[in-house]
Amino acid sequence: MLISLVANHADGLPIRGAVTVTVPIVPTEAPQRRLSTRNKIRHAWLLWRIKEESTAPGAYLAKGKRAKTILDYDDRSSHPETVFAGASDYYAPTAGARIIRSIRPPISMIHTRNDS
Repeated sequence: MLISLVANHADGLPIRGAVTVTVPIVPTEAPQRRLSTRNKIRHAWLLWRIKEESTAPGAYLAKGKRAKTILDYDDRSSHPETVFAGASDYYAPTAGARIIRSIRPPISMIHTRNDS
């Protein structure tokens, strides 16, 4: 989100520079990495929290209630209420890698090779 903000709206905001840590350059990789054995407990907890928040009174993303993974949740909840056809369609415009070269203000990006 920060990369997108700096790349697309820095001219209209008083941004002199930015620092971001653990950048999901390819957003589809994050939910896939969460499925690894070492992340199983954390993935289950995150999915539980996402479902809890999205099905709370007043929430509008209840369609993901039966999801088995975060990727499945994103796929179920990113349509038809939104303009996205599914999770991959939702992730595409949020991918930081496609807009990095258009960033004008100085930005420091710290990203681990293996963040899973």
